[in-house]
Amino acid sequence: MVSLRLDVTGEEDESVSAELRGVKLFVKRGRKEFTDGNYGHIKILTQNERTRLLFRRDPLGKVSMNVALRPAVRCHYDAGENILRVVLMEQIVVEGKEAKDEVVIYALKPGRASKADFKVFAQTLCANDRLKAASS
Repeated sequence: MVSLRLDVTGEEDESVSAELRGVKLFVKRGRKEFTDGNYGHIKILTQNERTRLLFRRDPLGKVSMNVALRPAVRCHYDAGENILRVVLMEQIVVEGKEAKDEVVIYALKPGRASKADFKVFAQTLCANDRLKAASS
């Protein structure tokens, strides 16, 4: 009997609203400088009432960004610089001490993806209803 190993990613029950390969991701946490950029695949995934932004690095698919879209997350596309910025607070635990909130900035550039495709992806993300506060 031959058994096949199926890789489980956690994305199996989610639908892809938008995706783009060849994007370059830079990350800035707190007072640290931006990291060197990593190329990868970015997706907007939806399951039931939950929507998230997921970035997996090439070629191994390691997750570098997994952000739940909600009103506290700020997304801004700068057409002049062709940069998509995702800004939020994340809890960081340093050396077993108490968790603290820290500003994290994810900056995405087209990298190997076309600028036109990147622009469409960025505009799709920024228009997502999950980023807007619920009306009273």
